[in-house]
Amino acid sequence: MYGENELAIVLAYMCLNSSTVHATTKRLRDDKTYEHSIPTAPWVSGMLRAPSYRKMEARCKNMNARIVRECIRDGMLPRNSFVAIDGHDIPYTGDREAAGSNITSGKPKGGTSKFVEFITAQAVSETQLPSLAVEQRTERHGLGPCLRGIFSTVDSFGMRPVSYLFDRGFFGIDTMKILDECGITFLMAARKTKGIMAAVEEVKRGERAEVSEYTMKSDRGEFTFYLVVRKRMRTKGGKRFWEHLVFATNVPPHRIDAVLKDVPETYKQRWRIENGYKSIEQIRPPTHSRSPAVRLLMFYMGVIGCNLWYMANAAARARAAGAGVSRRRVRRIHLFLEEFMCMLAKVADEVNAMSSKDARDYLDAG
Repeated sequence: MYGENELAIVLAYMCLNSSTVHATTKRLRDDKTYEHSIPTAPWVSGMLRAPSYRKMEARCKNMNARIVRECIRDGMLPRNSFVAIDGHDIPYTGDREAAGSNITSGKPKGGTSKFVEFITAQAVSETQLPSLAVEQRTERHGLGPCLRGIFSTVDSFGMRPVSYLFDRGFFGIDTMKILDECGITFLMAARKTKGIMAAVEEVKRGERAEVSEYTMKSDRGEFTFYLVVRKRMRTKGGKRFWEHLVFATNVPPHRIDAVLKDVPETYKQRWRIENGYKSIEQIRPPTHSRSPAVRLLMFYMGVIGCNLWYMANAAARARAAGAGVSRRRVRRIHLFLEEFMCMLAKVADEVNAMSSKDARDYLDAG
């Protein structure tokens, strides 16, 4: 009686209303329009739990990769973009033992210290570019394998990022050794440790160059990188003062201006991944399921929904530019996320009644 089309409708409406399986199926089955075409909540939950975690992960990665490749093929995504990497913690309030090694621990937030953690990479050279890769961090699949998986995925797209941007949460010897082993160009905010602050004071006194070698040591070993200190004027409470911004990179001093240009301005692009995550959270369906595969799918639904939204915005701007609309107006064209999700739900409704061939023709026609 039911199949993938019906499942797609439920998932689309879960994203649209950011609601659980049970709330969505009840709402749709109460609507006379859908009462005979919407499966029950247990059926949907069973379908989502059916694939193993590895199979679900492979399917989700394949779906997202197809979107990214389309963006590259249509010129919507520059191959030499800056790419930001960040970790996203989703609070987990279920049974700790039932979750096993699929959750991580951290500082208490929202009444819990247990999280489902995802490491994501997003192209950030422009305002709206897609999430390129997602890796779930667990006790068994740590930060190192996550980063290597992300770099491998980005490389498979034929992309050559100018640099990867990291926040200070990644600042550490272990992370930088992994980046060095993978041949990755990076720029990250440095933690203001005693050693780093001592180096900043030397820069203030003119005893150290603004870009200099710095060796960080700990019981985990040591790593040498280039410390970049930049001075910027800030205004706070009506008072103006100089602030020293500190970064770590592996770009040699003689190439920094060519590769990273204005370092603080380049690093500001990293904030676009934070805005992207806010959009993902707007449409990520919540779930109380203990299944890691279901939790993974719910996160990917947010990622894929946003990536489709970015594609729609890029297509709308391209059409406007082709119609002779002014460049300033083209830059300001912006579709609303909620309206776009309503459109996806409408498409799911229409495709549901079609044969496979008709559905492909309908979607290919845009």
